[in-house]
Amino acid sequence: MKWDCGNGFFDDFNKNFAGILGHLFCDAFRQGNTEIESLLECVRSKALAHTRKSWATPEAVEAYTKLVNRLETEKAREFAEHIIWRESLSDDEKRALKSASQQSGANIWMAEQPPSDKQLNYLKSLGCQIVPKSKLEASNLISEFVGKRK
Repeated sequence: MKWDCGNGFFDDFNKNFAGILGHLFCDAFRQGNTEIESLLECVRSKALAHTRKSWATPEAVEAYTKLVNRLETEKAREFAEHIIWRESLSDDEKRALKSASQQSGANIWMAEQPPSDKQLNYLKSLGCQIVPKSKLEASNLISEFVGKRK
């Protein structure tokens, strides 16, 4: 399993609110809602309460309302199930899972970036004849060439 659910439940939500809305699920679990139905009902209750807050911006009200309207979907149930699973892990397991997820995200980003001049110059100084196409490939080559020197 992964840190993020990955089922696309929040894909078409305002990106400024996806994390806040997801946190409602975690809070609901931490308040003792360990079954899907009770967790979703707690999220519904909290989201509706947020729509009535005097400080709620129109964008926030829209995001919370959208969440309430989607809590009956299969994707909402899948997301709730994932949160229940993830929040049930030990702190060490959570840290390891989150770290692996962050590393994966960094690798995806590095794979999309061209290698830096610093990486290219360092690879030349190591005697590497391969010209990497990305920062990730350059990083892997550096690790490989430095490992050979030890």
